[in-house]
Amino acid sequence: MHINRQQKKILQFPFVCNYRIITLGGPDNEAKVKEVLQDFPTVNNLRRSNVSAMGTYISYQVDISLESREMMERLDQGLRAIAGVKAVL
Repeated sequence: MHINRQQKKILQFPFVCNYRIITLGGPDNEAKVKEVLQDFPTVNNLRRSNVSAMGTYISYQVDISLESREMMERLDQGLRAIAGVKAVL
């Protein structure tokens, strides 16, 4: 995740961040995302928000309580390391 200097000044921790995670369809990817999220304080459970017409992509949403920039970067890196994750927003 690239954060510019102005964004660094704006972010004040702790805060709750809404993540949208887009994956390839399939149960393995959801399980892998849940595994990464186990190490972070979720405000609510991972929930499906959309499925593409052909079922190729599934998007999920989750709110995470972030205590520090390092925590935010660890979460981003953990999610992006999953081969089936196409985007983390």
